[in-house]
Amino acid sequence: MHPAKRKIPLTVLLPSSLLEEASTLREKTSKLGVIGRALAIYRVSEVIIYEDGRRRSEASLISKILSYMETPQYLRKYLFSLTPELKYAGLLPPLRTPHHPDRSVKPSPGQFREGYTLSPSLVDVGLRKPLPLLRNMPPHRRITVKLVEEGGRLLAEPVSKAQVPFYWGFTVKVEKKTVGILIKKVNKRTLVIATSRRGSPISNVASSIVRAWRAAERVYIVYGPPSRGLFELFEEEGLRLEKYSDYVVNVVPHQGVERIRTEEAIHSSLAIFNYLVLDPE
Repeated sequence: MHPAKRKIPLTVLLPSSLLEEASTLREKTSKLGVIGRALAIYRVSEVIIYEDGRRRSEASLISKILSYMETPQYLRKYLFSLTPELKYAGLLPPLRTPHHPDRSVKPSPGQFREGYTLSPSLVDVGLRKPLPLLRNMPPHRRITVKLVEEGGRLLAEPVSKAQVPFYWGFTVKVEKKTVGILIKKVNKRTLVIATSRRGSPISNVASSIVRAWRAAERVYIVYGPPSRGLFELFEEEGLRLEKYSDYVVNVVPHQGVERIRTEEAIHSSLAIFNYLVLDPE
């Protein structure tokens, strides 16, 4: 049974200095592996990497490794070259999401798969042989398809990801903008939840968040850099975090350690929100 997609899309905003506490590429890759798993476990739809001001940006590295991790293994040879950034990609744990099918799963009509168009009429969907396309598509492009049977042959029908009825991974986008600028531009139907040690304890606002979440069109959960929080980032832009966020929450009140790492904050908060908002029902 595949996990259902969220009725309300969930976006996570991460800082470009996310990896500043990791000193080696190996350590950075491992850290992103933990984050990528969390994103998939809690059915995140989109990741936005925002510019973090004075800190050295590693947005490109974050984007490449998370995108590589999200891509089904049989498509990586087409979409990624062997660059130094992917030196330790073998350390990344598998996602095992529905769009990363196990090789033991036999293809059958009705299945959805990610594919790569080898030509306008042929697509690689991770089977022994490429499949014919029901209609021509631009070559050398990643697409989503549904397997159909016609005349005893298995064919691939191009579809949009919106047509897939269950969770289908996350996208990664780099924004050359600060978090303040990004949050100021969201529409009124987007619920913005900022995470901070200086925020309200989650138990104080849980019921209110649930009501707001269910009324929203999209949810943004925002995380600050490892070395300083969202309050400081907004102050640097001359903005007040409370004004541009619907909630500023502390998901681990009375924490037993001096500082919670970003990957730990992501796991902790997404687990709590997943419990609070049983979406879909």
